Amino acid sequence: MIGFGPRDRVLRRLPGRVAPLLVLLCLWPAGAVAQPPAVPEHPGQWEFRVAASEDALWLVGLRGGQSVLVRRTATTPFDRGHTANGRVVSMTAVGESVFVFFEQDQHRSFYRYDEKGHPQSDLPGREVPVDMVGARGILYALVPSSTATALSAAGVPTTEPATAPVFDAGDAPLSVVKYDGDDWLPLTPCPDSVGPHASPRLRPRLCPAYGRLRLLWVADQANQIHHARLDSETGRWSVGKPIGVANLTAFWIPLLDGVPTLVTGTEQTPGGETISAYRLLGDWIGEGVPTPRPAELRFSPLLEGVALTRYADAFGFNQHLGVLGTDAAGVAYLRFARIGAEPIEPTVRAEDVLTRPAAAQRTQVSFQIATLVVMVVVLAGLFVFRRRSLANIVPLPPGYVLVLNLRRLGGWLVDFVPFAWAGALLSEIQWLDGLRELAAWGIGTGSEPGHPPAKILMWWAASCTLHTLYMVVMELLAGRTVGKVLTGTRLLAETGTRPASWQILVRNVLRLLELVPQFWILGLLVLLSRNRQRLGDIFARTLVVHRAGPPKRSPDRADRPPRDDDNPPEPPSDPPANFS
Repeated sequence: MIGFGPRDRVLRRLPGRVAPLLVLLCLWPAGAVAQPPAVPEHPGQWEFRVAASEDALWLVGLRGGQSVLVRRTATTPFDRGHTANGRVVSMTAVGESVFVFFEQDQHRSFYRYDEKGHPQSDLPGREVPVDMVGARGILYALVPSSTATALSAAGVPTTEPATAPVFDAGDAPLSVVKYDGDDWLPLTPCPDSVGPHASPRLRPRLCPAYGRLRLLWVADQANQIHHARLDSETGRWSVGKPIGVANLTAFWIPLLDGVPTLVTGTEQTPGGETISAYRLLGDWIGEGVPTPRPAELRFSPLLEGVALTRYADAFGFNQHLGVLGTDAAGVAYLRFARIGAEPIEPTVRAEDVLTRPAAAQRTQVSFQIATLVVMVVVLAGLFVFRRRSLANIVPLPPGYVLVLNLRRLGGWLVDFVPFAWAGALLSEIQWLDGLRELAAWGIGTGSEPGHPPAKILMWWAASCTLHTLYMVVMELLAGRTVGKVLTGTRLLAETGTRPASWQILVRNVLRLLELVPQFWILGLLVLLSRNRQRLGDIFARTLVVHRAGPPKRSPDRADRPPRDDDNPPEPPSDPPANFS
């Protein structure tokens, strides 16, 4: 029979709830390890596409025969993204999703992406739309009229009346079709003057505004933008007064806070473009409609020495006008502007959006592996050197009892909160937001790979360091901190004496480890230890105690003279010199 030695018997006496905790402590830092995004390794410069709604911004990087799609929302940074085989040739954002047309080896496919990709119904001949937009769960697309006619010839869904007329585009080069998530349906032909443009940046564009579908295009005169409104009941277009823009090189029609905004690129100097925006309020169709005037755009600053010379796209996102532009070297940037107000969104280099999360994720994985190693070392130290402290109750001097956890927590908050609050005030940090960021980083649920912003890390590191130095000085010089005085607690060694200097140093050095977000879970040791010790107390062999109050006199003794055994002697004012 295998026998148990003294240390083995200690293990058998450990509380049953400690073992699951120790397993959790080991798995805690490893559970959040995530794989970095798969970024294509093909050589060559990136190409970029962008699509956005007020709710989400999608950026696509193209290199080789692959596409990397990344998304962010108004409150979250760019995610780790999706890698897809094929090149994105057309895309539009609807809510937090994006609809994408891919092309690979002359084969085209249509997908919807949110958390993952979902294949959709292709257009006849796997045609790619000239332009498409989304409104109220419906996609509207500009396609060659032959494609719209092919949809009609292929038959209509069973939900349509059997007597539905065959679609007739007449002489219109382009027509509008719609997609409800199941089928493509022809809607109406465009005006005859609307056709594909030689420049993709001057192609016809759709815009859903004020409950109506709008169409904008450039015809024979390159410095005029024509526009029309679709009557959904009759299927007819009402054409408005053209908008004149001198030296026009590109135009887009995003929605900013639900208001259609005409964004134009104009050539001002050789090789350079200027962006202007026009708010198209009201109907903007009919006689007497005033010519729109440029709005005051305030752009986010560019990096020093960078100047954008060409713009590839414009979009509305998070109450900002965003543009995708390139400098003279072809480096792409996402830049943001607001009308009449300073932008909140900063300018970012498009390639950094794809590569920084991968680098940050690798750093995070390395940090989590190091955290796991430290956690294993700590737990091994507990079992090898201090496993008796988890099961054995340490005898206390007469007149002292262990402090309740809530009382101990209150004392610690008194000592810590002033440092954290003052640091947050000086750093201009919302301390609750900072704690949320740190907690998400600690458990690996943060939406952004890597660590929290450097400002938050510096605030937390300074608060914890100053707090720890304060604790060391007060416990060495006065034996108690302000929090312990206010809560009536004090520090003792397990021998019942005042702690030695080395014990105070050990318990507070380990406090720095416990304040790292990845090790906050070690605070559960206070709840599970027989002596209500945190990690620093276990290794330093210290206890937090308070004086026990005198026993209450029972009611039957209230009317008789007191006896000597009614009032036991007061505990000594200081702990005895030696106690075991």
